[in-house]
Amino acid sequence: MAEDDSNEISIRRAKFSWPLKRHASLKRASDALKAAEECKGKKLEIVWKSDDEKDRSRGVKVGDTMAFIQSPIDASGEFQAPFQNVRL
Repeated sequence: MAEDDSNEISIRRAKFSWPLKRHASLKRASDALKAAEECKGKKLEIVWKSDDEKDRSRGVKVGDTMAFIQSPIDASGEFQAPFQNVRL
């Protein structure tokens, strides 16, 4: 949005505490997996949105395996086998 005197005003959507907690949990899980011995030398990727329209969960992928999954109603998420011993 721009005013007549060329000053710009930016308007962004407000972020509420629930999405911020979910995002932070996902990033902490990614950091925990990076530090884990089982993940050394493997590619880590945060999957913010699934390719499947019906699957609204998201998580952290190690190689081709989903190591951490967070459902839409879960603020924390869970580590999946064989990474279930990793802790936040």
